[in-house]
Amino acid sequence: MTEIQRLLTETIESLNTREKRDNKPRFSISFIRKHPGLFIGMYVAFFA
Repeated sequence: MTEIQRLLTETIESLNTREKRDNKPRFSISFIRKHPGLFIGMYVAFFA
């Protein structure tokens, strides 16, 4: 199991590096424009 976990972690890290992802949340105006209902639901759930 640890070998599988190590392999998955290594693959995910290489993909994140290649795609320049850092797992930080970003505020996107385009997301609000494309999905206003989803944004409102997420906003309400955050404060619930």
